[in-house]
Amino acid sequence: MILMPYQSEIQLTLLLCFVFAILWFRQLKTKNANAVDVAWSLSFTWTTLIGGYMAIQDGVSWRILLIGSLTMFWSLRLGIFLLINRVLKTKTEDGRYRRLRDEYHLGAKGFFFIYQAQVLLVLILSFPIWIAMDLDATSFRIWDLFGVLVFVLGMVAEAIADHQLEVFKSNRANQGHTCQVGLWKYSRHPNYFFEWIHWWAYCLFAIGSEHWIWTLTAPLVMLFFLLKLTGIPATEKQAMKSRSDYKAYQNRTSKFFPWPPTT
Repeated sequence: MILMPYQSEIQLTLLLCFVFAILWFRQLKTKNANAVDVAWSLSFTWTTLIGGYMAIQDGVSWRILLIGSLTMFWSLRLGIFLLINRVLKTKTEDGRYRRLRDEYHLGAKGFFFIYQAQVLLVLILSFPIWIAMDLDATSFRIWDLFGVLVFVLGMVAEAIADHQLEVFKSNRANQGHTCQVGLWKYSRHPNYFFEWIHWWAYCLFAIGSEHWIWTLTAPLVMLFFLLKLTGIPATEKQAMKSRSDYKAYQNRTSKFFPWPPTT
């Protein structure tokens, strides 16, 4: 990687593997894998700090501080939100992981693979952040302004969607019903959509880098995971089982991109 000596990459990978192995051992005892999502989010605080430290070896620059600060703020916001709402407030395991245990009979080895796969995903998604911080640009460019705007849009809108959902779920009268207020009126997964939008910011920050093409891995990989793998398919399968009004909600509401609902 352009910012890190090979030895540092190995050390970072081993550290992340160790952390996720500890969490895997924890879920063996608790039978609850929710903490892995918290660790995934907070891992970017660490990889950003490491990438920033390597980048400032050639001197501190405003863009290292700007991109590093924005990224860590996003990482901490999401990680703390998940910690509070998925680990501290509830003892119920997320439906995605329960289904892996109950329907697919995934055992200890299978969950160990899932936990360690988080390390690979964190590293792949960290590359665009490192590339953006490493760009040698002395002045604030129009692309940097666009990057900030896209970043703020993605993170703030995702936080709003998360808050709207938690407020809806906190009302016992809404149990078994689908959130269809605020951003959830226009997309069945506005939190996923704006999470995806946020990753485009690094592509904008990195314009001008000879490694720019590699920054596209972040939004493309996230889109694949959200649309085809661990995001929407698993969430909607669980929703169809637990909410009687979800089918009608599916029929009138955009799956991913926010759009006015059909009548």
